[in-house]
Amino acid sequence: MHYDDPHDPLVILRALPAQEHAFFLSQYRAKVDAAHEPAGYGELRDFLHAWSLAAHAMSEPGYAEALNEARTATSPGISLEEMTAMRHAGQ
Repeated sequence: MHYDDPHDPLVILRALPAQEHAFFLSQYRAKVDAAHEPAGYGELRDFLHAWSLAAHAMSEPGYAEALNEARTATSPGISLEEMTAMRHAGQ
């Protein structure tokens, strides 16, 4: 049985959109360089975990469309006060 480690940089790259590869790799190389010191290892591990989650989200169908919709939204959204009132009203 084969298991792809979601924190493996190659697995992350396969899941990421091509336009994200250069950015990921530049940050990854900096974290690897810092990980030569013992204190940097935790940062590398956390970095790979965060990118694993991001890559998974970006590979979901409709992600790009939802992101574009959120970026170009014309409605102001909902205020914290409105959300709190709705929650207390049981909505």
